[in-house]
Amino acid sequence: MLATIKELTERLFKHFRHHIGLEDATTPHEIFVAAIGLEPDEMSIYKREYWWNVIRTLMSKLRSSEDIFIIHRGTLWFVLQTQQESEQYKEILDRSIMAMQKGKVKADKWVTNKSWRNI
Repeated sequence: MLATIKELTERLFKHFRHHIGLEDATTPHEIFVAAIGLEPDEMSIYKREYWWNVIRTLMSKLRSSEDIFIIHRGTLWFVLQTQQESEQYKEILDRSIMAMQKGKVKADKWVTNKSWRNI
């Protein structure tokens, strides 16, 4: 089960070669088994969460390095393939950016109104 980051990354890359586009999407369970080599139920919830966090981090790094553009929709994960999938991904990013902008406004309002005094 123990593997280096490089080995885990290679396993993920190999797994996602077969999951290009939404039609060929994969599940978190399949990703976990492909990367770790064990069923999630074979370990404690703490270990499972630890490894899933490692997997998500590696998938994010793969996307950042532009080696493979892995995204998820709901509970399905896949490699970005079509312009439609790209547009949907960008819409999700735009919503996240708007939420962060609102957070910036709330932070300024909190400080300006000295709301911390009400705690």
